Amino acid sequence: MKYILGIVILLVLSVFAYSVNLQNPELITLKYYFGIEWSIKVATLLLCTFLVGLFVGAFVMSLSLIGQKFRTGKVSRKLKKVEREVESLRAAPPAQASQEA
Repeated sequence: MKYILGIVILLVLSVFAYSVNLQNPELITLKYYFGIEWSIKVATLLLCTFLVGLFVGAFVMSLSLIGQKFRTGKVSRKLKKVEREVESLRAAPPAQASQEA
């Protein structure tokens, strides 16, 4: 179901992008520092901007996921240590109670 929904969303976005491209066929000129200029269609510029944002967002999200994996590993190691300690306490013979007079 997710696969079909993804394809439908991709098709809708593709049709939208194509219609924006048809409505804006003119070129724009981007002027950078030191006299550098670049002529590009509006739709291409929008697509490039969207893709850069997508990659930056994915990179930031992956950093967050990596941090979570490190924290999860640390907590898992602590849990295993405590479980071993509990098992060793369960396996140990009970301590003899002091004799009450």
